[in-house]
Amino acid sequence: MTEHEIRVGQVWRKLGPCGWLKIEKILDPRYPDYDGGLPGCVARYFPPQLKGIKLRGGKTYFVAGKDWEEQVKNNRFLLEEGQPVNMS
Repeated sequence: MTEHEIRVGQVWRKLGPCGWLKIEKILDPRYPDYDGGLPGCVARYFPPQLKGIKLRGGKTYFVAGKDWEEQVKNNRFLLEEGQPVNMS
């Protein structure tokens, strides 16, 4: 697995309270759950995290296209497992 390969369950965040997303399903020929359709991923975008990090609610979107991985990573960084989420 390459560094920062996108996987189901990862949370990618921007600095600040907005722009966080969680990968829920990957549909791409390079990944095992590919269904033969348009490549992309199902991601849940969370509302602004203003009073602690809850990662609840949010809306689910399909990030589509050949560059879906770049769309996910656009100005975001991977929230590593065990990393504190309240970064100032």
